[in-house]
Amino acid sequence: MQSIDMIEFSEKQELLSSFISSPDTDDIIKAYSYMGLAKLTPNKKEIETNLIAFAENGTKDTREAAAVGLGRIDSNNARKALRELRNSNQPNVQIAALGSEVGFGMAEPRQKLLELILNGKGLDPTVAAASIRRMPREVAASITTELIECCELNSEVGARLLESWSEIGNPPMKVVDWGFRHKNSDIKMQAIWLIGRLKIKEYTKLVTKELESEDSGIATMAAWSLLRILL
Repeated sequence: MQSIDMIEFSEKQELLSSFISSPDTDDIIKAYSYMGLAKLTPNKKEIETNLIAFAENGTKDTREAAAVGLGRIDSNNARKALRELRNSNQPNVQIAALGSEVGFGMAEPRQKLLELILNGKGLDPTVAAASIRRMPREVAASITTELIECCELNSEVGARLLESWSEIGNPPMKVVDWGFRHKNSDIKMQAIWLIGRLKIKEYTKLVTKELESEDSGIATMAAWSLLRILL
């Protein structure tokens, strides 16, 4: 369901609607279907109503899907439901709701997200960093730029930030350059992957030089990236 949400195809709305209308569909599939439809038709009241219902009475997983979906519907009711989700005791739900609020341009959630990325425990920083992929480009660019300019990011957080830009598209060249020239091989490899994924031709010569890297992972990724760019 997450893959369906990420890719675009002509029958997408019809497919998601068929999941919802089927009596045999599990709640988790329905929640993700409403989440996907919120991207396609954010002003449809039925979608907002059902996402809020999942937010209020769903399981951990359906509430997480609701938190993402409600971030695509900028209404007073959606914002109220997101605030409740952010106050839940389920970390994945909290982070999803926080990311949605940041996407609306809210200052206080933005600061909390930055704090979580930099000082969170366990997998929380990585999940929080990946949440920027759902934000408007200008918000994602602002957060990414602030993070790479202020702090030394670990490999997981840095890689997830770069990976997120493959979905947002058109990353600031400052961000790509930061990743490509990073001393951490995992972050550099993710940057080379991003260059190939988005076919950023400006880096063709620089990526070509990485074919001779002593790091076999970077050399292999450089080869993959060049194939994407040139073909």
